Amino acid sequence: MIIDALASDEPGLNVENPRQRPPIRYSERYGRSPPCFARGTITNGHGSRPRLLIGGTASVRDEESVHPEDLPAQSAETFCNLASLIRASLAASRKAGSDLPDPEALALIDHARVYYARENQSREVRGLVERRLPHLADVEYVRADLCRAELLMEIEGVARMDTSSVVEPATCRKLGTGPASDPR
Repeated sequence: MIIDALASDEPGLNVENPRQRPPIRYSERYGRSPPCFARGTITNGHGSRPRLLIGGTASVRDEESVHPEDLPAQSAETFCNLASLIRASLAASRKAGSDLPDPEALALIDHARVYYARENQSREVRGLVERRLPHLADVEYVRADLCRAELLMEIEGVARMDTSSVVEPATCRKLGTGPASDPR
């Protein structure tokens, strides 16, 4: 069993993704009580630079799962959602960069955990992630049942809220990807 805990003497700032419906406003199709989670939370930094804690992000637009059974399309949608959430977070915290192109927004991600639904898609998932997050030396991959049967992958992580350290996409492609870990 792994237990992760976060504690702070000040609350973070929850941020929604403009491409997705806030979970608290989901229709009853997903249950009588709507799910209660934040798409992202900006930490207060405690003397260091604030970070964006990215909740599980998948191929969901509004409240609908999109591209069922199409892993490359679900991956592309997931990365669009991640970039959109990062831009919304920069705007919410009044930081520069709320207009960053997707590759530069994604370059702000420092850590990622990727959940994938099907063991036989492990290699494909890794390849899709490495193409979009080539700057990450260590990504955790976990085979897991996801919240919706039609979703094939989900990504959570941590991103910097400082665009002065954005790695240019061309530089990202030159960086090597380190070993990925899989806790099994």
